[in-house]
Amino acid sequence: MYFLRYIVCLLLTFTLGVGSAFGWTLHLKTLHVSPPPEGHKQFCSDFPSHCKKSGGLPYTPWSPRLEKLLGLVNREVNDGIEHVSDLDKHGYPEVWELNPHTGDCEEYTIRKRAWLINENISPNALRLTWVKTERNEDHLVLMVITDRDDFVLDNRFKQVKKIADLIGYDFIKQTSGWDPTIWVKLEDTRIDLRKETLAEIQKK
Repeated sequence: MYFLRYIVCLLLTFTLGVGSAFGWTLHLKTLHVSPPPEGHKQFCSDFPSHCKKSGGLPYTPWSPRLEKLLGLVNREVNDGIEHVSDLDKHGYPEVWELNPHTGDCEEYTIRKRAWLINENISPNALRLTWVKTERNEDHLVLMVITDRDDFVLDNRFKQVKKIADLIGYDFIKQTSGWDPTIWVKLEDTRIDLRKETLAEIQKK
């Protein structure tokens, strides 16, 4: 199933162009299809209803209501899950769970996405996004694509962040804007500014 969808995505990329096939973000350029994390593949196998395709738009309109909702979801989920790494909890990495009491970045991100879908936000606008932190650590966040800006819900921060605020992050890949089982490689267009910021961090 994943292989077939992978081939379909490649064909769409060549026929429609990357932006048309996967949607868009304001600060990140989509390059090509990328293998999904092993944990996400298993999650979609265990919970297929959370990985089904949607006909919604690849973005959601910004509004004051949306801004308040994103803040609420980020705070409530961050407070509602006790942080425990997969290695400590399961004895091995890459276990993605649905609605646990304890978990790490994947569990926070999955719960936030599910909550926002229940609030009628287009699933295609809610992108699971793999990043490298300023310490070069793997990390998962939820990116919400709007017609005004790209917003990040992150268990490391109480407040919702704009991509422009997360200079220390390197955005690696994310779920596509048309199929949540397909991941796409990202190019960070803020790269020069990010290099300058990381150089300053390393001096401290």
